[in-house]
Order: sequence, then structure tokens, then C-alpha cells
Amino acid sequence: MLFYKAPIKYVFVVLLALGVFVISGCDNQLKIFSTGEPLPREVFLEINRTDPIDGQNGIESERKIDIFFNRDLDISSLDTAKMTLHYINPELLESETGIDFEANYNADERKLILDHSDRFLEGETIELILQCNLRDTDGNSLKKYDESFLDDVCFVMNFELESQK
Repeated sequence: MLFYKAPIKYVFVVLLALGVFVISGCDNQLKIFSTGEPLPREVFLEINRTDPIDGQNGIESERKIDIFFNRDLDISSLDTAKMTLHYINPELLESETGIDFEANYNADERKLILDHSDRFLEGETIELILQCNLRDTDGNSLKKYDESFLDDVCFVMNFELESQK
């Protein structure tokens, strides 16, 4: 009988607290109150690692670039026109964009292989830029790795070629 005599605002607070407990659950996963189903989370195609790694120095000039993904890549989203590979040569004060390369996908390893035809000079910095058009087989887009990137850029990496000095 004590419960029925409590002011309505206290009843609301108790019910709200119980509702929050039910929503949060005991398994640290947010759940929908009415169904108990997990809330949908946004899923992205993500780059697990690259070889060479971003910022690596001493790379052979003919080395291919391998990009490993967390999910299967939809090869129909693979558009080399939306990938940029270029070099920066600080000694010659020059750079070039639009370096020709082939892109091949190894589905067993979830690996994108970029094979450039140009042979670069020692000490040059190579930069790879991927736009956000890449998608996995479920239609999820490539994760944007830095919010400071331009709207259509999702991933940037650099590495420096070996120097014979």
C-alpha cells in the first residue's frame, strides 16, 4: 500500500531507473527497451593494415603496396580513378600525381594489391590516397580515418624509399 501513496514523480523516477537498467542490460551492450534486441551499429569497411606501413622508411622502389581489409571488398567498387598514387622528391623539388598502377584483389586474404609500373628514385616519398567509394560486399563504405580529410578522401598513407647515401 505504501507504493500507491507515493507521489507520482517518485513513481516516475523509479520506473525510469528500472527502464534505464533494462535498456543498458547486463552485458554492456545497449538494447532496445521494447524488444531486447541490440541497437544497430554502423558498420564500415576498414583497413586492418598495410604493407608497407604508413610512415615506414627504407622501402625498395619496386615494392608493391598491400592493403588488408576487415571485410570482403566489393570489386565492383574498385575504381583506380578514385585512388591516387604520387611521389614527392625533396631533392629535386618536384612531385608527380597520377602514377600508373594496377589494382588486384586477393579475396582469400582480403588484400588489395597496388602494383605501380614506375620505378621511383631513392629517397622519394610515396603517398597513397583512397577516396571513400570503396565498399564491402554488404554495401558498407570505407571508414574515414581522419575527419580533417576532404569530403571524398577516407585514407592517406606515406612511405619513404630507401636511400643509398
